Amino acid sequence: MSRIKLRLMAPGTTEAENYSDSAALREFNQTIQSAMNQLLVDSRPNRLRRHQLSKILLREGSDRPELVERIDEFYQIPPRQRSDREFARLFGIKPYPWLRNQFDLNFGQAEVPEVLLYKLSLKVRDFIKSRFTFPGEISNAQMFHLVLYSLTRPRWDEPRSSIDLNDFVRVWRRACLKWFGDRYQIFFKILLDRVNNVEFEVDILNPSSLADLTSNPSAGDQSLTQTELDWLKRVLTSIQLDWSPPAFPLSSGPQNKVTREIEKVCRILHLQSQTQILPATDEARLKEHLSLRCREWLSHYNQYQPLTKAELRTVLREIKAKKEKTRSNHV
Repeated sequence: MSRIKLRLMAPGTTEAENYSDSAALREFNQTIQSAMNQLLVDSRPNRLRRHQLSKILLREGSDRPELVERIDEFYQIPPRQRSDREFARLFGIKPYPWLRNQFDLNFGQAEVPEVLLYKLSLKVRDFIKSRFTFPGEISNAQMFHLVLYSLTRPRWDEPRSSIDLNDFVRVWRRACLKWFGDRYQIFFKILLDRVNNVEFEVDILNPSSLADLTSNPSAGDQSLTQTELDWLKRVLTSIQLDWSPPAFPLSSGPQNKVTREIEKVCRILHLQSQTQILPATDEARLKEHLSLRCREWLSHYNQYQPLTKAELRTVLREIKAKKEKTRSNHV
């Protein structure tokens, strides 16, 4: 079985050797995604979410007593057996798609049993030992239990669903920074670069999948800073002007699902502007979906104002003037 060797040099050095296998990283990503999704399936709503669900059921016309207890009983039913008949039996109303969707949990709404976190931390440790050579001090079950605990209790600015390897490594790095200082920061920089490069390689092979961006403002589990919104505005302007999209403005890179998805498409379009590696139809489709997603998020924050032709000409003149000024300063 192939192994990855990511060898960290002694603390204080500036070089690190990186021997990696893209297939193993992709398998690691799939393992994390499927395991985190299964955690949500096996979890129960927390106290606040149970209260919210009981209010929703009352508004929908349920007259059954002790709704909170009935909600607990519903989640004790194996997921594949939570039929419409069981729903109607417990709550006295016929479910429809929107109502059933309210019973799908994210990590901001779920109580994940500790025993499931412990079992998954052992699974992650064994998986890593079988395919990677990572520093033992930071790749034990206790460390991964801490990482999983943080992922299943996200902060307000962290994803609450669709957790992938990128999310896992970022929380892992944060935990190691807390316990070990910056001793392993070179290691995590290399690992995150490899994870991002593997995602990039997959996207090049299947560019049409990039158009199916999953983050949506209506999901309510993502939020953007003003810096990120300003970047979305520049991305949208670049599409209107048929330019290569601007790079993400922060050196730390995108920190949430929304900006990572959009930045991924921007990187593909930037490569396309240099190499013409994609057919014109794929390029047009990516630009269309990227533009749509930027407008959705900007509109969600009431910051979408489409540029008129006159405003576009003004932008072009300003950019041309800046270039001429820069050129004259260099002369």
